[in-house]
Amino acid sequence: MRYLAVLCVLSLVAAWGGNGGSGEDTVRIVGSQGAKLEFTNPDTLFDASTAGYTQIVSTRGRQHIFVSGQTALQADGTLPDDAVGNKARQFELVFENVQRAIDAIPKATLKDVVSIKTYVKDYDPDADLPLVATFGNKFPNPPANDLLGLQSLALKDLLVEVSLQLVL
Repeated sequence: MRYLAVLCVLSLVAAWGGNGGSGEDTVRIVGSQGAKLEFTNPDTLFDASTAGYTQIVSTRGRQHIFVSGQTALQADGTLPDDAVGNKARQFELVFENVQRAIDAIPKATLKDVVSIKTYVKDYDPDADLPLVATFGNKFPNPPANDLLGLQSLALKDLLVEVSLQLVL
């Protein structure tokens, strides 16, 4: 068994076109296949844009796609030597695999990612939070992000795993 995490998820239904409150930072975009995406950081919550994620993402699209957790493993199942024990390098390799996964979805782009879940082995906020923020900021609009520190991942040398949800 890989690992078990319990997540509490808050579902939010937002009316398209409403701004939900004064002073909030809202970005409205159209995804690569016409899905309407709204990324909002209300002024009543922590400014998540400084940490590489968005507090609330609402969508109106035709297709929801879920991508399993991507790690630093290469296509042949090996972990590069320079990634063993190196979280920064593993975050780079995870992003490369995230991009490969998105490239495998017809017509999908990074612009269509609305939510990620980031799992970090032996999470240390001081050392790891900047890596998580840098990762999230690689997306055109930083997606909603659940960050979990775990005791271990599927394999001993894996330090980072990220799963995604896209809306097309």
